[in-house]
Amino acid sequence: MNNYEIRYVFDIGSGTTKSMSCLVDKTSGQLLAVLDQISISVPYQKYINNSADGKTLSAEAMQQGYTALNKIIQYYGIDPTQASIKCAGIATAWARNANNASDYLDYIKDELGLNVEIVSQKYEGELGIKAVLANPACPVPDQNKMLVWDIGGGSFQLTYLDDSDNIQVYNGAYGSSNFAKVVRDAVLAPQDELMSQAQMLDALDVGRMLISQPLKAFVDIATLQSNASSYVYAIGQFMNSGIQPMVQQATISQAELYDIMLDYSTHSLDELSVLYPEIRPEFLIPQQTNLILAYNIMEALGMEQLHFTSNATSLNAIAVDDKLWDDAGFADIWEVAQDTLYPGQLAIHGTYSLLAG
Repeated sequence: MNNYEIRYVFDIGSGTTKSMSCLVDKTSGQLLAVLDQISISVPYQKYINNSADGKTLSAEAMQQGYTALNKIIQYYGIDPTQASIKCAGIATAWARNANNASDYLDYIKDELGLNVEIVSQKYEGELGIKAVLANPACPVPDQNKMLVWDIGGGSFQLTYLDDSDNIQVYNGAYGSSNFAKVVRDAVLAPQDELMSQAQMLDALDVGRMLISQPLKAFVDIATLQSNASSYVYAIGQFMNSGIQPMVQQATISQAELYDIMLDYSTHSLDELSVLYPEIRPEFLIPQQTNLILAYNIMEALGMEQLHFTSNATSLNAIAVDDKLWDDAGFADIWEVAQDTLYPGQLAIHGTYSLLAG
């Protein structure tokens, strides 16, 4: 009997709910093939920011999140009665920040059968570096001189290996959504308008304080700065779907990012939509503070250049994390047969001999 499984993986982030169907070899712990992916925007952290106490998910947020997850489950054709053994997911910063996140995720489990674990920021960072190290498309000269950088909607992580090959994580308190609210409020810029260049420069100064002071207090700041000047992989949608399409190249320098950020504030929304057609209209305003946040982090670390990679994602690491799948109920081998594939999969991935039955 083949020890292969089709798994459905969910990363419920602060701004986007990401998912993937994939084929995993349980014996080796290898991800053999990504079969399909779908992502839906659900701005959990923004809803939390806008709540009366800044700590609560609204009914509207929960309904939008439930609808998105239900749509994804239907897209994959997952039977809700089987979801608990075929699916596993994580919830990130937004769930750590919301006082009613556990109740909401319990509801998701009851209604959709989907097990979602609220994970620590350290675990997020560990997922990121594991995804990079396991990906042949992400070669590095020296893995002990590498930094993996991931920015979400409510936090960011900088992850590296120490001299004993142990994973170390710096946990940043800000992501795209909560950073935007704090800096815009500080410079009296409305949340739904582009900042002027003067406001943007003031926001840059506010961001410097928010980002650099905690970094300087980090116990191993010397290693962070050393690795940041060596080889940095930027993973996740913030960089690879947000900033990389603006430059259309595999790397970006600190100086290039600064020039883009300055130029961005000189254009209207209509002009920006022409300059950057890859950015969806609803993201043009948030993109301004995203650029500031990315620059603040690069500047604070002395990071001269980073490498984009869309190939290494948290979903890849979640798919083979035994802790999550043991909890989800994968005690028995589930042999993959052709009739378990939903429409279109076999046609696309039939070249994989292990799918032949």
